[in-house]
Order: sequence, then structure tokens, then C-alpha cells
Amino acid sequence: MLAQRLISLHCPLTHETSRMFTAPELAAMNDSVFLINTCRGESSNEGDLIAALASGRWRARDERGRENEPIGAVHVLLSTPDVIVTPHLGGYSVVSLRGMGRKP
Repeated sequence: MLAQRLISLHCPLTHETSRMFTAPELAAMNDSVFLINTCRGESSNEGDLIAALASGRWRARDERGRENEPIGAVHVLLSTPDVIVTPHLGGYSVVSLRGMGRKP
């Protein structure tokens, strides 16, 4: 059994981080990779990600930020098995909102 690999993106969208993950980078990743994007969708190329998922190489991924938000009701990622899509505000909760209100 292969060890699971996890790549978790937590970066601001800048010129340097825009399109960090495109077809060549995705093709170089281990087949058992889990990619979690908690930053903006533009950090990867959406078409290349969809193609990588369709190839069956990856078992799952989470995608919070999309290139075009809000995501439409009919989008290929919403019907792709083993993909979790959350809105960019997925981390908001009563506790986190209260905490943000108390911090300078």
C-alpha cells in the first residue's frame, strides 16, 4: 500500500503564487496525493486540475477557492466523485466570527 501524500495550499494570491499548479506540476505528483486548496482558486489551473482528476490518478481533493466564484450549480467538480467543494467562506463559524471581532 502506498503512503498517502498531502499537499495543502495556504498562501495569498500573488504574482508568484498564481498558477503554481498546472499540468506539469500535477503530472509530477504521486498517484496517492490529496490536494487541499484553502487559498484562492487561481493558485492552480482549473482545467488542468479537472483533467488530472478525470485521469483517475487522484483519489480525492478538496477545493475551497475557485477561479470563478461563485461556482455555478452545474459544474464538473460538483459531480466528480471524491471531490469536496466548499465556498470560500467554508471556515466561518460562530466561534471564529466571535474571535475575529475581538482581535485587533
